[in-house]
Amino acid sequence: MGYVEEHLLKDEEIKYTASIHWAAFLPGIFWTILAIIVTAAFGRDGGFVAILLWLIAAFRFCKGLIYKSYTECVLTNTRIIYHYGFISRQTVELQLTKCEGVSVDQGLFGRMLGYGTVVVTTGGPTNSFSVIDDPISFRNAINEQIDVAHSATSNKAANTDTPSVSETKPNQQQVSATDELLKLSDLLNKGLITEEEFKTMKSKIINQG
Repeated sequence: MGYVEEHLLKDEEIKYTASIHWAAFLPGIFWTILAIIVTAAFGRDGGFVAILLWLIAAFRFCKGLIYKSYTECVLTNTRIIYHYGFISRQTVELQLTKCEGVSVDQGLFGRMLGYGTVVVTTGGPTNSFSVIDDPISFRNAINEQIDVAHSATSNKAANTDTPSVSETKPNQQQVSATDELLKLSDLLNKGLITEEEFKTMKSKIINQG
């Protein structure tokens, strides 16, 4: 069980798990090829340079292995969680309701090999998740969950602002009784009903209200 699964909130569900592409090893591959060329071309004469290149290649391979093995990039129904690191670990958590936009940054190799950087903008700093396998699918999944989260927030606000029937009914009854009394008073002023009839009907209206 990974970090994200252990720290899910109540009613929180994982909707998409992004994978780190094997392109994380490309820097190590590059330095390895360079070290092979120098070793083959200069032999012992290039000893120090060759050793240095081999060390850099090993370091880059280890860095790529750690990044691919110890990075979790997960989308839930409420958050984007990005947890990475082996010894020194860091976690980025973004609430979907605060996300404003999602984009994908792919270079030539990224388009050819199928990886890229997913960039999420919020009201604060921009967050980038690099070397993501199939970044387009990840972006689409994020946008879908953002729409769901914003819709849920809007519906909740609408339900809160809309008065219930029990709240509106007394007001409607009060307005109706007031109208009846005004009409009754108008009939009295026009001499169409007597004072005694006015008092009787007024008492009935008030008691019904």
